[in-house]
Order: sequence, then structure tokens, then C-alpha cells
Amino acid sequence: MWFTLASYNADLGHVYDAQDLAEEKGWDHKVWFNSVEKAMLLLSQEKYYKKARYGYARGHEPYDYVRKIAARFRTYVSLLEAFKRQQQVGSLTCAALPSWVTGQLEGLAHITECRESHTRGLVQVRVPAP
Repeated sequence: MWFTLASYNADLGHVYDAQDLAEEKGWDHKVWFNSVEKAMLLLSQEKYYKKARYGYARGHEPYDYVRKIAARFRTYVSLLEAFKRQQQVGSLTCAALPSWVTGQLEGLAHITECRESHTRGLVQVRVPAP
């Protein structure tokens, strides 16, 4: 999926170049994160894009694009898992959300407070009464 997103953003030829460069560097050419994405960043340097079949690539654009989508995807997955737990328990509990999600939830209309408890390491969520 990550290669498809990078290809959409930068063009398939540049992704192929990044895979080839990753292989030259001894990185796994079948893994996007911390491998081909690093090679994609290098394709904006003359030393590397002169050897590439498809030439110069604005490597930061697909790098940022894929990373932002991956972060959003992880947030949605966490929220979906919390929702499923909520449906099983009947209400949103402290253990329903991982603490890193709290920053994403601040300011939502239906949540008045969302903070990490220092005593338990759990998330405290207060929802106003309907």
C-alpha cells in the first residue's frame, strides 16, 4: 500500500529508482519505511539522481505524504479499536484508548477532557452528559 501511495505522489518511475538505490545501499527494496523511503530522499541529491533512470525526484514529498497517511491510518485503527472496546463494555473507559491518541482527541466537541493519569498511566476521558 505504501509503495502505491508513493507512486501516486511521485510517479512509479521514481519509486523504481528508489528501490534500485535501496538495493545498492544494502537496504530492503521491498520495505518502504526506513528503507526505500530513505533512498527516495537521496534521489533529490545530484550524486544519486544522475545515475537514476527517471532522474531527479523531490524525495521529501512522497516521504512526507506516505508518513502522514500512515500516521492518520494508525490513529483511525486505534479509534476503531477503542470504539469496539466501548461497544463491548458499554462506555468509554480509561483503558479504552492508548495514551498517544489523547492529543488527537483534544478539542472534539463530545470530549471535554482527555489527559493521561500519572498514577495509572491510563487515559482519563470525560464525556459531558447528554
